[in-house]
Amino acid sequence: MAWRRHDAPPLAVYRDPGDDISFGDVFESEHLIDVYAAGDTRALGGGPMPRGAAERLAKQVNRNLKDTGSELLPVYSPVLELTDADAESLPVYSPALDQHADKHHALAHGSNMKLEAPNRAILLTDSCAVDTALVVGRRGRRKRGRLLFAPVVPATAEDIDRLGDEPVFGRFPLAACEAFGHGAIAELRYCFNVDVAEVRTTDRILALNDEAAEDLEVAWAAQTLRRGPLSTERNAERLTERLIERGHGGAQSLAESLGEAIDLGWLLESKLDAASDKSIELTSDLIEEVDAVLLSLESAARKARERLPRPS
Repeated sequence: MAWRRHDAPPLAVYRDPGDDISFGDVFESEHLIDVYAAGDTRALGGGPMPRGAAERLAKQVNRNLKDTGSELLPVYSPVLELTDADAESLPVYSPALDQHADKHHALAHGSNMKLEAPNRAILLTDSCAVDTALVVGRRGRRKRGRLLFAPVVPATAEDIDRLGDEPVFGRFPLAACEAFGHGAIAELRYCFNVDVAEVRTTDRILALNDEAAEDLEVAWAAQTLRRGPLSTERNAERLTERLIERGHGGAQSLAESLGEAIDLGWLLESKLDAASDKSIELTSDLIEEVDAVLLSLESAARKARERLPRPS
């Protein structure tokens, strides 16, 4: 599939999620919070303990720290408000306690953007990596690793229009639908990881169709690497502007040739990806498709070279 050049970012189109979790799936769950580390992030030790012991621990920790002139460090109970006041034990955590070898809690920062909408996020991990983490088709193996998400935040029609007029690599526009109202924005600038064991198929509300998923790939490559068609097209436009400023004729024709080569380069990557996939039969038609793209790319590159101004 060739990437389609746009004057403005495309608006994503949706489909119902399939059986398998894939790149571009949109999830909704309370635990999907934009969590990130800052200078005051600390590891937390602790865990479930008797209520009386938890209360004594809090007093002792703060007493010891006060005696040494250190800042008080409270004991945290993430489910205190959900626990029966008469419960015999509480899960408690504190930076003053050593972290357990297999319990990795931390005091960090996080935000749900203070939104009225539910916590939503879009999956950015490549589908092949998702299958590996979820051990799809690999019986007897344990799920392990993390998957990368970007927060999905509500947007107004004006927000979407503004992104159309002034594209921003790190903000991917999502079209209006029943779930998003006037639309939404995937904040590619504020990504966070989720334990693969807590990524559930039942939390998905939407998925991007194939074309929209490819548009997201392009936007993601531009945001993270400043590579791919979207980023390269912008660079070609900037080169054209510089050539026009210097009085070079034919700058617009050069931009068109460069754009064609950019599209074909992205298409070649897609064809090579399919040809290398062991789950897809390597037919003569597939080889011919790769060859056809190479021929077209050669022609586009030749045109661009012919139109490129030479130093006088």
